[in-house]
Amino acid sequence: MRVSVTFAVALGSLAIVALAAVVFDLSFERAALLAPAIVICVGMAFGLVVLWGKAAAEPWRRRRARLNPSDGARSVAGPDELDTRPMRSRPDG
Repeated sequence: MRVSVTFAVALGSLAIVALAAVVFDLSFERAALLAPAIVICVGMAFGLVVLWGKAAAEPWRRRRARLNPSDGARSVAGPDELDTRPMRSRPDG
């Protein structure tokens, strides 16, 4: 399994570099020299898309959970379910 993952990552990196060479009209040799920077930049851009996508989806998830009160795991305890025992005061001493 490790070999297949390594092969997939290498093939994906090669594809990203080849695509960058075509898009930016670079020679493949120059793109190969810039490969680490290209792959890191593409990875960071993808990470930002995922991060902002999660941040944008969170309010929608909360709203959906608030609109669906039949889900018992997400419901808030009512006043009759709260603990009504008095709190003990700290002993003076």
